[in-house]
Amino acid sequence: MNIKADNDIFFTDSFMKGNDLDDYRKIYYFSNEKIDNILKNVNIDNKKILSVLASGDQAFHFYDRGAKKVDLFDKNKLTIYYYYLRRWSIIYLDRYYPNYDDLDFKFDIDFIKQLIKNVVPRDENEASALEYWKMFVEKYTDDNIDNLFYLPDDRNDLRKNNILNVSRIKKRLLDDDFIFYDKDFSWNVDVDEKYDLIYVSNIPEWIYYKQGIIHLEIFKYNLLRALNKGGLVLGTNISLKELPDSMRRLFRDSFSLKYIEGKNNYLDGYQYKKIIK
Repeated sequence: MNIKADNDIFFTDSFMKGNDLDDYRKIYYFSNEKIDNILKNVNIDNKKILSVLASGDQAFHFYDRGAKKVDLFDKNKLTIYYYYLRRWSIIYLDRYYPNYDDLDFKFDIDFIKQLIKNVVPRDENEASALEYWKMFVEKYTDDNIDNLFYLPDDRNDLRKNNILNVSRIKKRLLDDDFIFYDKDFSWNVDVDEKYDLIYVSNIPEWIYYKQGIIHLEIFKYNLLRALNKGGLVLGTNISLKELPDSMRRLFRDSFSLKYIEGKNNYLDGYQYKKIIK
């Protein structure tokens, strides 16, 4: 990971003015997944995890459940800045921000200004993230930054995923020097680490429908390389009632497939477990 605030604030400005940029896109303000339900029968304790970053909620839930290490990936280069902001809220204020009881869903510039005054960067990447937010709050106001986020239209759209212990998350954040891969895992990605669990929220479905079967093959290959023996790939599939047959066939030879059933006849998620013969 080597984030560059000057470069990324430039592309943030371009993106927020309406330009279509593949690697700079809206950020999920909250997760739209039922994380509690997906993880309720999965052993997270002391696991080494690679997770899609997205809103950051997934990573915090892994820490909350005792993960030893959580590395992150996302092709959207803006997610890492939001993640740092949320980390700082936990580390310096002991507050999970934003939380599901907030009265509105606007990004609070004043809150950010006060928060970043407390930050003492531990490394160059964190210093760069701090510089990004300093430039951001000088450039934008509460009235013109909604374009940065996917915001829920209605409170009923929220998935109320309960965080159990903010203090435990804080301790894990302070102990864990995480890696962020700003990469698209459906292309060739060099990942030297091995993981017990990889969380791929909606990604295989997106690859299949947007990029085709070849990129899904590459994605599968990258997952296999990055998993430990017996490792688990955990995904969510909240928008489709079943996976396409061609996708299931693609994974069948290397993974056993298990669905995680949700309510109202749709799937909350699925698991692929790596089989070593």
